[in-house]
Amino acid sequence: MKRNFVFPALVLIFQLTSCREKPAEVEISETRELTSLDEDQVLNATSAEQFLPAEFRAQIQGAQGVVQAGAEWTYQLPAADWKEAPTRQFRDVNLTFGEGESAGEAYLSVVGGGVQPNVVRWFRQFGNTAPALSELGELTFLGKKAYLIETSGRYEPGMGRPAKGGQALLGAIVDDGGRQVTVKMIGPEAEINSRRDQFLKFVASLKRK
Repeated sequence: MKRNFVFPALVLIFQLTSCREKPAEVEISETRELTSLDEDQVLNATSAEQFLPAEFRAQIQGAQGVVQAGAEWTYQLPAADWKEAPTRQFRDVNLTFGEGESAGEAYLSVVGGGVQPNVVRWFRQFGNTAPALSELGELTFLGKKAYLIETSGRYEPGMGRPAKGGQALLGAIVDDGGRQVTVKMIGPEAEINSRRDQFLKFVASLKRK
Protein backbone atom coordinates (compact mmCIF):
# COMPACT_ATOMS: atom_id res chain seq x y z
CA MET A 1 0.00 0.00 0.00
CA LYS A 2 1.33 3.47 -0.96
CA ARG A 3 1.82 5.78 2.00
CA ASN A 4 1.18 9.54 2.02
CA PHE A 5 4.16 11.61 3.40
CA VAL A 6 2.75 15.06 2.72
CA PHE A 7 1.91 15.84 6.36
CA PRO A 8 5.35 14.97 7.82
CA ALA A 9 6.97 17.03 5.09
CA LEU A 10 4.89 20.07 6.05
CA VAL A 11 5.78 19.60 9.72
CA LEU A 12 9.48 19.48 8.84
CA ILE A 13 9.25 22.71 6.81
CA PHE A 14 7.42 24.43 9.69
CA GLN A 15 10.05 23.31 12.21
CA LEU A 16 12.93 24.51 10.04
CA THR A 17 11.23 27.87 9.50
CA SER A 18 10.42 28.40 13.17
CA CYS A 19 13.98 27.53 14.24
CA ARG A 20 15.50 30.18 12.03
CA GLU A 21 17.14 32.74 14.32
CA LYS A 22 16.02 36.34 14.18
CA PRO A 23 18.78 38.93 13.83
CA ALA A 24 20.00 40.10 17.24
CA GLU A 25 20.83 43.63 16.03
CA VAL A 26 19.30 46.10 13.61
CA GLU A 27 21.72 48.52 12.02
CA ILE A 28 20.70 52.21 12.01
CA SER A 29 22.15 53.82 8.93
CA GLU A 30 20.99 57.42 9.45
CA THR A 31 21.49 59.75 12.40
CA ARG A 32 21.24 63.47 13.03
CA GLU A 33 22.32 65.93 15.69
CA LEU A 34 19.60 67.21 18.01
CA THR A 35 19.18 70.97 17.82
CA SER A 36 16.90 73.38 19.56
CA LEU A 37 14.35 72.67 16.84
CA ASP A 38 13.54 69.66 19.00
CA GLU A 39 13.10 71.59 22.19
CA ASP A 40 9.29 71.33 22.30
CA GLN A 41 9.19 67.56 22.56
CA VAL A 42 8.46 67.38 26.27
CA LEU A 43 9.06 63.85 27.51
CA ASN A 44 9.46 62.18 30.89
CA ALA A 45 8.41 65.20 32.95
CA THR A 46 9.32 64.88 36.60
CA SER A 47 6.78 65.11 39.42
CA ALA A 48 8.07 68.60 40.24
CA GLU A 49 7.55 69.71 36.63
CA GLN A 50 4.00 68.35 36.64
CA PHE A 51 2.73 69.41 40.06
CA LEU A 52 4.96 72.00 41.74
CA PRO A 53 4.18 75.61 40.75
CA ALA A 54 7.21 77.43 39.37
CA GLU A 55 7.04 80.23 41.95
CA PHE A 56 7.16 77.71 44.82
CA ARG A 57 10.08 75.89 43.26
CA ALA A 58 11.91 79.19 42.83
CA GLN A 59 11.38 80.03 46.51
CA ILE A 60 12.75 76.66 47.56
CA GLN A 61 15.71 76.78 45.21
CA GLY A 62 16.50 80.48 45.50
CA ALA A 63 19.28 81.58 47.80
CA GLN A 64 19.80 85.37 47.81
CA GLY A 65 18.60 85.50 44.20
CA VAL A 66 20.87 82.73 42.92
CA VAL A 67 18.93 79.86 41.40
CA GLN A 68 20.26 76.32 41.35
CA ALA A 69 19.23 75.00 37.94
CA GLY A 70 19.19 71.24 38.01
CA ALA A 71 22.57 69.65 38.55
CA GLU A 72 24.59 71.87 36.23
CA TRP A 73 23.78 75.59 36.10
CA THR A 74 23.53 78.49 38.51
CA TYR A 75 22.54 82.03 37.57
CA GLN A 76 21.31 85.37 38.85
CA LEU A 77 17.81 86.55 38.04
CA PRO A 78 18.41 90.04 36.58
CA ALA A 79 15.07 91.63 37.57
CA ALA A 80 12.19 91.01 39.96
CA ASP A 81 9.76 89.96 37.22
CA TRP A 82 12.03 87.22 35.83
CA LYS A 83 10.63 83.91 37.07
CA GLU A 84 11.39 80.25 36.69
CA ALA A 85 9.15 78.22 34.41
CA PRO A 86 8.97 74.42 34.49
CA THR A 87 12.05 72.91 32.86
CA ARG A 88 11.51 71.31 29.48
CA GLN A 89 13.44 68.89 27.35
CA PHE A 90 16.31 70.72 25.62
CA ARG A 91 15.87 73.73 27.93
CA ASP A 92 18.33 73.37 30.79
CA VAL A 93 17.21 76.76 32.14
CA ASN A 94 13.73 78.09 31.38
CA LEU A 95 12.51 81.54 32.46
CA THR A 96 9.72 84.00 31.75
CA PHE A 97 9.49 87.76 32.24
CA GLY A 98 6.80 90.41 31.99
CA GLU A 99 3.04 89.90 31.87
CA GLY A 100 0.27 89.98 29.30
CA GLU A 101 1.25 91.55 25.99
CA SER A 102 4.70 92.35 27.39
CA ALA A 103 5.52 88.76 28.35
CA GLY A 104 8.53 86.96 26.94
CA GLU A 105 10.79 84.02 27.61
CA ALA A 106 14.49 83.35 28.11
CA TYR A 107 16.12 79.96 28.09
CA LEU A 108 19.40 78.10 27.86
CA SER A 109 19.91 75.04 25.68
CA VAL A 110 22.87 72.84 24.80
CA VAL A 111 22.55 71.75 21.17
CA GLY A 112 24.53 70.40 18.24
CA GLY A 113 24.68 71.42 14.61
CA GLY A 114 27.44 74.05 14.73
CA VAL A 115 27.40 77.76 15.49
CA GLN A 116 26.67 79.09 11.99
CA PRO A 117 23.76 76.71 11.17
CA ASN A 118 22.05 77.59 14.46
CA VAL A 119 22.50 81.32 13.83
CA VAL A 120 21.13 80.92 10.29
CA ARG A 121 18.05 79.15 11.64
CA TRP A 122 17.44 81.80 14.31
CA PHE A 123 17.43 84.57 11.72
CA ARG A 124 15.26 82.51 9.36
CA GLN A 125 12.62 82.13 12.09
CA PHE A 126 12.22 85.92 11.89
CA GLY A 127 12.23 86.02 8.08
CA ASN A 128 15.74 87.47 7.94
CA THR A 129 19.05 86.48 6.38
CA ALA A 130 21.86 85.77 8.81
CA PRO A 131 25.07 87.78 8.45
CA ALA A 132 28.51 86.19 8.57
CA LEU A 133 29.76 85.38 12.08
CA SER A 134 32.43 88.06 11.65
CA GLU A 135 29.66 90.68 11.41
CA LEU A 136 27.99 89.69 14.68
CA GLY A 137 28.59 91.30 18.04
CA GLU A 138 30.75 89.45 20.52
CA LEU A 139 30.72 88.88 24.27
CA THR A 140 32.38 86.62 26.81
CA PHE A 141 30.30 83.65 27.85
CA LEU A 142 31.57 80.74 29.97
CA GLY A 143 35.02 82.29 29.72
CA LYS A 144 35.04 82.03 25.92
CA LYS A 145 34.32 84.24 22.94
CA ALA A 146 30.63 84.05 22.11
CA TYR A 147 28.45 85.66 19.48
CA LEU A 148 25.61 88.09 20.19
CA ILE A 149 22.58 87.67 17.94
CA GLU A 150 19.94 90.37 17.45
CA THR A 151 17.04 90.18 15.02
CA SER A 152 13.36 91.05 14.85
CA GLY A 153 10.25 90.62 12.73
CA ARG A 154 7.50 88.05 12.41
CA TYR A 155 8.55 85.15 14.61
CA GLU A 156 7.74 81.68 13.32
CA PRO A 157 8.81 79.21 16.00
CA GLY A 158 7.59 76.13 14.14
CA MET A 159 6.61 72.84 15.86
CA GLY A 160 2.93 73.72 15.41
CA ARG A 161 3.14 76.99 17.33
CA PRO A 162 1.55 80.08 15.71
CA ALA A 163 3.61 82.85 14.18
CA LYS A 164 3.52 86.28 15.82
CA GLY A 165 4.50 89.68 14.46
CA GLY A 166 6.44 92.44 16.18
CA GLN A 167 8.78 90.07 18.00
CA ALA A 168 12.53 90.18 18.60
CA LEU A 169 15.36 87.89 19.60
CA LEU A 170 18.42 88.68 21.66
CA GLY A 171 20.70 85.66 21.89
CA ALA A 172 24.16 84.39 22.72
CA ILE A 173 25.87 81.29 21.39
CA VAL A 174 29.25 79.76 22.16
CA ASP A 175 30.97 76.59 21.02
CA ASP A 176 31.77 74.44 24.03
CA GLY A 177 33.76 71.39 23.04
CA GLY A 178 31.80 70.66 19.88
CA ARG A 179 28.40 71.42 21.41
CA GLN A 180 26.79 74.86 21.40
CA VAL A 181 25.52 76.52 24.55
CA THR A 182 22.80 78.95 23.52
CA VAL A 183 20.83 81.54 25.45
CA LYS A 184 17.81 83.18 23.83
CA MET A 185 15.46 85.93 24.97
CA ILE A 186 12.33 86.25 22.81
CA GLY A 187 9.37 88.58 23.17
CA PRO A 188 7.80 91.82 21.92
CA GLU A 189 10.42 93.94 20.17
CA ALA A 190 10.07 96.99 22.42
CA GLU A 191 10.27 94.78 25.50
CA ILE A 192 13.41 92.97 24.29
CA ASN A 193 15.12 96.26 23.43
CA SER A 194 14.36 97.68 26.88
CA ARG A 195 15.76 94.56 28.60
CA ARG A 196 19.09 94.35 26.80
CA ASP A 197 21.07 95.09 29.98
CA GLN A 198 19.06 92.48 31.87
CA PHE A 199 19.89 89.86 29.24
CA LEU A 200 23.61 90.63 29.33
CA LYS A 201 23.56 90.51 33.14
CA PHE A 202 21.79 87.14 33.02
CA VAL A 203 24.30 85.68 30.53
CA ALA A 204 27.24 86.95 32.59
CA SER A 205 25.84 85.27 35.71
CA LEU A 206 25.45 81.82 34.14
CA LYS A 207 27.94 79.32 35.49
CA ARG A 208 28.37 75.61 35.62
CA LYS A 209 28.64 74.12 39.08
